[in-house]
Amino acid sequence: MKKIIVGSMLLAFATFISACKTASDDPVPAQGKGSVHIEFDNQFEQDPLDPEQYMPLIFTTETYSNNAGEEYTITAFKYYISNIKLKKADGTVHVDSNSYYLIDASSSDAVITLSKVPVGNYTSMSYIIGIDSLQNETTGQTGALDRTNGMWDVTSESYLSLLLEGTSPQSTETGHAIKYHIGGYKNSNHTNTLRTVQHNFGEYVLQVREIGTPQVHLAVQAAKVAKNITFATTPIIDSPGTAAVNISASYANMIIFEHIHN
Repeated sequence: MKKIIVGSMLLAFATFISACKTASDDPVPAQGKGSVHIEFDNQFEQDPLDPEQYMPLIFTTETYSNNAGEEYTITAFKYYISNIKLKKADGTVHVDSNSYYLIDASSSDAVITLSKVPVGNYTSMSYIIGIDSLQNETTGQTGALDRTNGMWDVTSESYLSLLLEGTSPQSTETGHAIKYHIGGYKNSNHTNTLRTVQHNFGEYVLQVREIGTPQVHLAVQAAKVAKNITFATTPIIDSPGTAAVNISASYANMIIFEHIHN
């Protein structure tokens, strides 16, 4: 009888331990590939009093204001994301092989999918806002890099990193237009607008497995682009140079890591 009782207690204890295991306790397979969704939740601005809340980005009809108190509307907001890298705690880095994505904030589907990601637990990620020099100097591009997507600047013969268009009563341009076509990738002439963004996942761990697709949720603040611009004096920036570089510095931190769904 004692043997039966002890055996039952051991079985119950083993069952309890098994039930208490979290997903992160599960052994990571040594081989295999999985996929990852990255969602770009395009908003206007984070609420300074409640960082978990955002003012929504509404095209054409919603009126916003910049630091100068000038009102404006937004009619278009696009940007490139490239050179995505995922990093494990041991320092191992996975570089996305197809790392050029055009995010159009007017689209309801601002989600990109990384495929063939080695299984494992990832603790951070990085990427570039813009397109690197290699692709800028390559012709015949298709997909996100097709020059008919409205993100190719004919004058400078380079891709725009970011595009924001709209209207403002303070603009002296026809139709009170405001236009910020931010491009430039060369260090040699001080026109590099490429910005590297790093996200540490903190308490979260991105768990890539052969089955299931985890999702990284990022929030994007369009307000960062025109926050420090004066529409009355600078309604348009459409060529590489100091003004474009300054704006790229303003929006370098426009993307915030929110959370992960495994």
